[in-house]
Amino acid sequence: MTVEYLSNKTPTMNLLMYANKESAYVASFEQVFYNELNARYLNPKWIEGMMKEGYSGSRYMSNKFISNLWGWQVTRPSSVSQTVWDDVYKTYYQDKYGLGVKEWLKSGNNAYSLISMSGTMLNSAYEGYWDADDATIRDIANTWAQATVANGVACCDCSCGNVAMMEWAIKYVNADLLAKLLPTLYNATLNPKFLMNATDLPSNSSNIDSQTSNSTKSNSTETIQTNSSSNAEAQSARGNTNVLGSSSGASVGMDYEGQADSSSDSNAGTPDANGEGKAMEVTQHSSTPVAPKDVSMPIAIIACVICLVILIGFGYFRNKDDDDYYDDMDDDFEYK
Repeated sequence: MTVEYLSNKTPTMNLLMYANKESAYVASFEQVFYNELNARYLNPKWIEGMMKEGYSGSRYMSNKFISNLWGWQVTRPSSVSQTVWDDVYKTYYQDKYGLGVKEWLKSGNNAYSLISMSGTMLNSAYEGYWDADDATIRDIANTWAQATVANGVACCDCSCGNVAMMEWAIKYVNADLLAKLLPTLYNATLNPKFLMNATDLPSNSSNIDSQTSNSTKSNSTETIQTNSSSNAEAQSARGNTNVLGSSSGASVGMDYEGQADSSSDSNAGTPDANGEGKAMEVTQHSSTPVAPKDVSMPIAIIACVICLVILIGFGYFRNKDDDDYYDDMDDDFEYK
């Protein structure tokens, strides 16, 4: 990448192919890369074999294929064409071979691989490497959201730690599904960007409007419910052989922002399972002073601590006396 940056030219990358020692040869990265795609990862026979392996197969698809595809996309962008991501989408999301691979990925623990795969697919579009149309992004985003709501976050860098990408992706999620997704994302990230009420949810991909509910008063009690507001804006920004099958890793730390002050109700304003904000009840303070809670340590525990200290002290001084006795014996022996 440094050479490419300084020279504006992608350096040549070759691989030594010696699976057959009698006929080893040198091949370009691009030749090996596309051979692997067609012979393995986009090959229905290979996919069927992985599906028979259960979660191990889905994890391989996610960690050793899609994640490494993203790695090569970033480090050698000129070598990974747009059609690669299109083919991945058609094979795994549209199930063009009729293998039932998408439904299989939704099942059991495979869903966590699907969440990770979808997060990486969305990230490639968010970062501008994949020029996918809105319908494609919407399909992947809703697949990602459904799996996350049903199973919880996978907490890989592309589905739990990449807050900017997720903030962009939720604009493509259906409103009814988004109401269930946001509390899940908030619980995983504690980021206030995902702290909003059902009335704030967009009906399309437009920005989210902030709304505040009216407060009502009854006798000496006030119930106040305030809807959090968030404005979701897209921000553009701009891995041997097996060239795709080796494990690679880059972790992105989670953003723990917006934690409630310890002196206030930590649940106030937090969305429930239905994505609705919780009400916070405020009551008048009584003029009668309230006695502080008794936080003294129980007598039994204090007694146990005292006994333990006495036993430790007794053992210490007893051992010390024994040591002094044997030291005296040693001195007598050396003297004689």
